[in-house]
Amino acid sequence: MNTDISNTVGTLNINVDKFNTDKVNSDKSICFSLEIECSSVDKAKIIYDSILLEHLNSQVRSKSVMKLENNIIFIETVADELSILKASLYSYIRWIKVAESIYKLTSEQ
Repeated sequence: MNTDISNTVGTLNINVDKFNTDKVNSDKSICFSLEIECSSVDKAKIIYDSILLEHLNSQVRSKSVMKLENNIIFIETVADELSILKASLYSYIRWIKVAESIYKLTSEQ
């Protein structure tokens, strides 16, 4: 499943796939990958830094990798259950929206 969402951050591409990975376990796991393209490198870095602590503290029932390349934030998450993967996806989207709102408030001043 691929979904493209455009908003004020930029473009958000969501891919959800079922795949077999040795990183988590040898069973079938479900994953999603986010590609968030921001309007500038500076905005991407600020949003990345804003959600980094949440990202590092959320590795309990799902495992995620997050990286920043230029103005694009990449997030890949693997979970054993769809409900856990869904909760993780919603968490990342919520954290990004909060970081974006704070960015807009501080950049307007």
